[in-house]
Amino acid sequence: MKSGTAPTGRIVNPQTGRPAYTGPEGQPGYGAPQPGQNLTAYTMPDGTQVWYDPNAAPDQGNLAALQAYQGTGPNGPTAQADAMQTALSLLAGYGVTGADATTLANWMWQQHVQGYSDTSIAQLLLTQPIIQQYFPEIAARQKAGLPPISPGDIVSYKNQVAQYASQYGIPKEFTDQFTSQWIVNDVSMAEVGQRMQDYAQAAFQSNPAVLNQLQTLYGVTPGELTAFFADPATALPIIQKRFQASQIAGQGQIAGYGQLTQQQAETLANQGVTQAQAQSGFQQLGLEQQLFNTLPGQAGQTPITQEQQLGAQFLGNAADVRMIQLEALRRQAAFQGGGNYAGGQKGLTGLGSEQGAQA
Repeated sequence: MKSGTAPTGRIVNPQTGRPAYTGPEGQPGYGAPQPGQNLTAYTMPDGTQVWYDPNAAPDQGNLAALQAYQGTGPNGPTAQADAMQTALSLLAGYGVTGADATTLANWMWQQHVQGYSDTSIAQLLLTQPIIQQYFPEIAARQKAGLPPISPGDIVSYKNQVAQYASQYGIPKEFTDQFTSQWIVNDVSMAEVGQRMQDYAQAAFQSNPAVLNQLQTLYGVTPGELTAFFADPATALPIIQKRFQASQIAGQGQIAGYGQLTQQQAETLANQGVTQAQAQSGFQQLGLEQQLFNTLPGQAGQTPITQEQQLGAQFLGNAADVRMIQLEALRRQAAFQGGGNYAGGQKGLTGLGSEQGAQA
């Protein structure tokens, strides 16, 4: 008889010499070895001594009995405790704690006992009511036919959104209101960052005239500014184009040029006119306003329209440029030697300058 560490052979019942499986309480058979039996002693964790034959190959039933009794088997108490702790830590990272976490951890353990792989358990976890309550985005994306997303993915997405919000000084209410919508609408993190950057520029850096034009042209009040930039139902390029049009129209107001229509502002935005170009262009048009007004004695003569003014100054429209040049020449001839159009020559050289700056 020998005393060893962990059994490496077949556990036997010394009373019978036969393989020991389990007794009424799951323990392997034990007792005093019979004379002539070459058995090795092993002390169980509870102090019980068992015997095994190191020269006999163990069978599965024999090993399972020992592992279950020791708590070292794949489904034993030790494995269960470790698995539960791992599951609870994972769920805590998702923000799931307390009774909800315990319920899910027990469910995950039962799936393991039933033979499901970790990958399968992770997939089945998405269907559990508790998870869907914490993460309604999962079911919403599934309904929309979008690729599945895990709780970990959602947590990571929200953390990145919070980082962008902190970077641009945006209140938490902004992100809380729209983050789930962005996830459900499959809005990329790059686009989220751009939306926040555009919102921050509009909210914190824009001239009041620009925000006024955003309301005049598109009905966006200051209180609706957040939704204007964040709402995933409107594509980002459209949002950016509308804001650019509002910036252009705002510069027209600042320069005293007057109100643009939505179509006029969007036409200039579509042609790539920047806010800086709009500023200098409208200042130039402001200097030429006397040229565009009908003079006394010119009743019935068609004045130069706003469309022609914009076309000449910003779009480089040759016909509009020529129309204004001819009008300037007519007025110069009529008032040679003391006319009222003092800025005529400057106006002629300035026409189309913004379009030229873009080329």
